[in-house]
Amino acid sequence: PGGRVCVDAGAGTGKTTVLIETLAEAILQEIQGKPSDFNPMEKMLVVSFGVEASRQLKSRLKQRLRDHEAAGGHLPPKIWRFIESESHIQTIDAFMQALLREIVAEIGLNPAFEIPTGLEQDNLVDEILERIHHDSSLRQKWLRLEEAFPSLDFLEYGPENLRNMLWNTHQKTRDFCLELKEVKNGLVSAVKNLIHRGMEPPFTIDDLRNLVQQLSTNVYALDCPEDQEGAMIAHAEDVYNHSLQLANDFGDLLIAFDEQYDAVTKKKGKLTYIDIAYLVWQYTSKKGDNDWKASLQRMFDHLLVDEFQDTNFVQCEVIRSLIRSGAPHERNHIMFIGDVKQSIYQWRSAEPQIFADLILCLKKKKQDVPVPEGMTYAPLTSNFRSNPKLIDFFNGLFSELFKDEARGA
Repeated sequence: PGGRVCVDAGAGTGKTTVLIETLAEAILQEIQGKPSDFNPMEKMLVVSFGVEASRQLKSRLKQRLRDHEAAGGHLPPKIWRFIESESHIQTIDAFMQALLREIVAEIGLNPAFEIPTGLEQDNLVDEILERIHHDSSLRQKWLRLEEAFPSLDFLEYGPENLRNMLWNTHQKTRDFCLELKEVKNGLVSAVKNLIHRGMEPPFTIDDLRNLVQQLSTNVYALDCPEDQEGAMIAHAEDVYNHSLQLANDFGDLLIAFDEQYDAVTKKKGKLTYIDIAYLVWQYTSKKGDNDWKASLQRMFDHLLVDEFQDTNFVQCEVIRSLIRSGAPHERNHIMFIGDVKQSIYQWRSAEPQIFADLILCLKKKKQDVPVPEGMTYAPLTSNFRSNPKLIDFFNGLFSELFKDEARGA
């Protein structure tokens, strides 16, 4: 009872087969002694990261159960319907949307929410920025930042303009479950402690020499004629004050953008995938009552996450909220399975380092990583897909990379 395993599955090692065998065995155990209309899929969550991958899981599971039945095994007659239409074998995005629909009334969200198209998303962001432009308390902050970060869209590989900086930062703060006031404080702290190494005006020329050496790790030294030291100090103090002003301005705009964005998106029901997971996490961790949190932990007796390397931070936090603690017989079963080296959804904010850190912690190579109690590590290292000569060649070619234990099996 309460078995928990992190399966580190290299390419071609039978990852999906292991997942299907585990799921099929769980079904067979759940139906023992139960009536014929019992749905064993009701308390099982199986998530992957693509619609086609979820379909394949259902298809392969049904085939495996047919093999069991052909060999004389017993199955309830409705199991095929349960798997196809009454199971929780789905994409992680679909699962997050299902959770959010349970709390739309509590958070004031349009119940008909949907993912906006690219054009709809652009128009929504522009609408919010237009409101900020007309806010007298924010306009000067915007103009200062716009002057500091002018649009260079005419360049083929130009830097982000202010609009995109604000939008992308906002989504990243939600992706990593960050408080915006803490983000603002972090920006200000970075100007003070990272860029200026804790030095504050009034500066001396020795302060500036020391700062240049620290920032360049002793590669460069400040060479300033004595008669220009005053101008150099004045310029450095102007840069410090201006940078501090810009950090505060950006933080204020970010907070204002979030307030407007939250109101507009909830009213219109236009949410990104990150927004959906974030709102579920926010309600669960900040606003949810104990009954909601407890219901999440009772929801599933089996949690199986395929391609775990493609989870992002906020999704992982929501998954953690489903985990029951306690004595082994009180815990739910968990399988996290994937391969750090095969992460392909980083363009969708996937964070393979989450899986890498979990692997390192289970291998006792890292500490301070939250690990579900009772979880063990199980690497799959035998490749059944490729010619042995090819495997030997690539293992030799990438031998240095494979020394990094965070890259998995």
